[in-house]
Amino acid sequence: MRLTTKGRFAVTAMIDLALNSGDGPVTLAAINDEASRLATQFRDGEIDFDEYTAALSNVTAQRDALTATKIKAEIAAEMQAQDSQQR
Repeated sequence: MRLTTKGRFAVTAMIDLALNSGDGPVTLAAINDEASRLATQFRDGEIDFDEYTAALSNVTAQRDALTATKIKAEIAAEMQAQDSQQR
């Protein structure tokens, strides 16, 4: 089976969404709130440096995955719009 570039971007975006959905949708605001909470816990001495960096690494990975999925969805939508204009 051959996929067009537009189809490949759409399938990749759907796979990313499925793999990164976890318990449901995660917003960028929720990820930023978690990063702020971690910083507060670290500053208040509730967690040590190693715990902070490990948790912050997870938060950063979530943010990067969400950003990548958003970009892929935007590219797929743009490609679909261009395809519609050409027809």
